[in-house]
Amino acid sequence: MGSKKQTQNQTQTQNQQFSNTNTYGWQTPPDTADIAAMRGFQFQADPRVGHSFARTRRNLADSYGPMGANISPVIRDAQLRASYEDIGQEEAQALREENYARQALDYSRTADVAAMTQPRMVNTSSSGTSSGSSSGSGTVTQNQSPLNSIIQGGSAISSALIM
Repeated sequence: MGSKKQTQNQTQTQNQQFSNTNTYGWQTPPDTADIAAMRGFQFQADPRVGHSFARTRRNLADSYGPMGANISPVIRDAQLRASYEDIGQEEAQALREENYARQALDYSRTADVAAMTQPRMVNTSSSGTSSGSSSGSGTVTQNQSPLNSIIQGGSAISSALIM
């Protein structure tokens, strides 16, 4: 009993190509009532500044009694004028600081509105193609021993008998 010899040769080729195209454009967010309200909001001056300095002036004027005690009216008026000038400078400084704080709030609000309403770059369309090919060929040759032929023949006979 001779054996058959089998050899195996395989060749496979694949070719694939892909192409994608994306298009981008600017999109402006919609203007909502909240954005419009925020855009038009005006910060108010702090009323406590004027009231606190008015109270300080009143307290200063009330500190000199009607009798004048040991102070002449000329000295009392000079001290009041000097104190009023000091209070006026402090009030001007406080009002200037309050104005700068309000300007900072206005700037922050404007920057926030600008960030919320700025146009955004978005993908407006996408397209793509894909193509490819695949091919292959092969030859298979096997060595078959006599024992394998006997086993295959026996299983074929047993299958036929069972049916």
